[in-house]
Amino acid sequence: MSLGVILSFIVVYIFKYFQLIQAILASISISSVVLTFSFELYNTGQHLEDQFELIYCALANMPWYLWDRRNKQIYFLLIAQMQKDVSIYVGLNTQVNRKSFIMYGKFLYAAFNYFYQIR
Repeated sequence: MSLGVILSFIVVYIFKYFQLIQAILASISISSVVLTFSFELYNTGQHLEDQFELIYCALANMPWYLWDRRNKQIYFLLIAQMQKDVSIYVGLNTQVNRKSFIMYGKFLYAAFNYFYQIR
């Protein structure tokens, strides 16, 4: 019986602030989707950079000196092209990797902290 009375007060309290709770839940769900998408995007960019670095290391450690002339030319062409940084860029030429993700996370934390302090 006492549980029913307590629950009735909680239900009345929740329905009184239902619009506020609905807005909070909507903002939390949208924020979680955006955060998950951003994390996956930046993680994919980092994975791409890591894979190209592994390919470059594998190419650099190959025993190429016994190959014929044509294969050596192809090898040197691959090595020359692999020295360039390969990254995904979005927006205003922003590089997508974990370093950028952490940088933007720090920026957002500082901005939210600033707005919290000035209110």
